[in-house]
This record gives sequence, structure tokens and C-alpha cells, in this order.
Amino acid sequence: QLYLAEEQESEDQLCSYDAINAMWTNSFVEKGKRYITADIALHGSDKFVIIVWEGFRVIDYTEIDKCDAKEVEKILRDKAETFKVMQSSIVYDADGLGSFLRGYLSDAKPFNNGASPIKGKNYKNLKSECGYELADLVNKGLIYFDCEIEKENIIAEFECLQSYELDKDGKIQLLPKAKVKELIGHSPDRLDAFSMRMYFELKPKVKRSGGGVID
Repeated sequence: QLYLAEEQESEDQLCSYDAINAMWTNSFVEKGKRYITADIALHGSDKFVIIVWEGFRVIDYTEIDKCDAKEVEKILRDKAETFKVMQSSIVYDADGLGSFLRGYLSDAKPFNNGASPIKGKNYKNLKSECGYELADLVNKGLIYFDCEIEKENIIAEFECLQSYELDKDGKIQLLPKAKVKELIGHSPDRLDAFSMRMYFELKPKVKRSGGGVID
């Protein structure tokens, strides 16, 4: 790669390099319902990443290095109020540190990476299902960054959205986080926050008694 001065994609990479770059220029992507996705991190090396979506357009992106539990709650509430996002349209990483939010944002959706897949039973877990769904949207050019987002780290993490060997039960899975950390030197918090957006596309719709559906 250094000799040719060209980007070489891994055979296991789920998103093409061109498709990843196009997320900054896909201005044709339509607007839609607003959501917030958040990868929670308190004091430590991980990032607290908050993304505000309008359909599949990212209209606000925030990274915070360090904050305490009360600040996490306040930031999420402020974002929801500023962008008029219902609490039920917020999804957050509930593994580990994010679990404390259950008592503060009772209507928000907790995301457990190791949970069972919602629709694709051949996936190892919910994280794998959402990762593949996200990659499909990226490759179709259906995601647009309609705000300022630094490129280098985002591209590096999306390039780590890769397939991995089938597990012992023959289930499809993503490249494990430990191996991603080896590649980029840190946790893929940005990618995790993007992947969680797929939860709202996969979750079952609740039918109204008089017809129609409720998100």
C-alpha cells in the first residue's frame, strides 16, 4: 500500500472506501424522523459519542473525552430538548457504564451488544446484525453527514467494520472489539454509536388497535 500510495481494502471490509467517503457528500439523502444514538463513556480512555439523526442524515455530532454520570444524563436531555427528540427515540449503549441511565431516561432504549438479533437469526448477536445493516446503508449511499465531522478517525473505524469467522454455531459475526483495538489503538466508540441507529430500523413495530403502526 505504501509503495503504490493507494488505499487497499481488506477482503473482509463490509463498506467500500468510496462509500465511506461519500457520507460527507451524499446531500441527496432525505430527511426523516429524529433520533439520538449514544455510546456512553465516563472517565477513562473511551469517548462519549452523541449523534443526532434526521432520518439517515447526521445533523449533530458530539465527542466528549471525560464526564461524570450526571453530566451524561444532562447532555442527553439537553440534546433531546434542543433537537426535539422524544426520549423513546434515544438509544444508548447499556453494556457496562451505560446501564446507570436506565433509572434516569426510563423511556430511552438500552442497547445490549450481546443481545439476540431482532430479525436475522443467523447473526451471532444484535451488534453484528446492526453492523451489517449499517454497512448496507453506507454502500447504498443512504447516509449523509449534514454537520461538521472530522474524517480521519471516522474513516478508520468504518474500515474496521469487517466480517469475521463464523462462531462455533455457524453464526455471522463482526471483527471483535479486541481486534479492532489492535488495529486502531482505541475502542471504536464512534462506529458503535453509528451502528446503534439500526436498532430503530430493526425493532418490531407496534400495531394500533384501529390500524396503523407505532414506532
